Amino acid sequence: MINLLPTDYRDSIFYARKNTVLLRWLVVLIISGLGVALIVISGLLYTRYLTQGQTKENTVKLATLKERNIEGVNKELSVISDNIRLTLQVLSKEVLFSKLIKQIGSVMPAGAALDGLNIENIEGGITLKASTLDVQSATQLQLNLEDKNNGIFEKADIDNIGCKSGDDVQYPCSVTIKATFKKQNNPYLFIDPKYAPKATKAGEKTP
Repeated sequence: MINLLPTDYRDSIFYARKNTVLLRWLVVLIISGLGVALIVISGLLYTRYLTQGQTKENTVKLATLKERNIEGVNKELSVISDNIRLTLQVLSKEVLFSKLIKQIGSVMPAGAALDGLNIENIEGGITLKASTLDVQSATQLQLNLEDKNNGIFEKADIDNIGCKSGDDVQYPCSVTIKATFKKQNNPYLFIDPKYAPKATKAGEKTP
């Protein structure tokens, strides 16, 4: 079949067809770009929505925890934990009370009587309470406890002392002495204080 159309007309038809194909591809690309842009914008908006929601939820939870006084409860748990730890150390005979009381009794001066002992912490602190005839007897007790030759305490300090009048009182004076156990080669300690494990707070890991 012989194409009798003029050359210019044939060329215009050929390029018109090519332009139609290119135009279709251009429309497809524009629609695809708009679709991608829509997906990206939707993702950003959804992420922002989730972030705002999580922030709001965290704020509500924090306010709820503060209302329930969680920090105060944790502090109380820490105190209870330390007290339990101290009790367990005492029950496990960290301080050999039988020997300790016997040795303290041997250094009590005339005119003094032991009223009680109180362990302040597991690292070697102890509070001793005694009744005495006078201030001199109380002072002598403090000196005897701190005497290195007795091998009990490294240091002993009078915390408070007081006397009351009255003929019917056998020991009118009372004294409180805070003492620290000797740290080296002390026969009255089950565990040397420097090797004693430290008490920890609630939630804190021990090494």
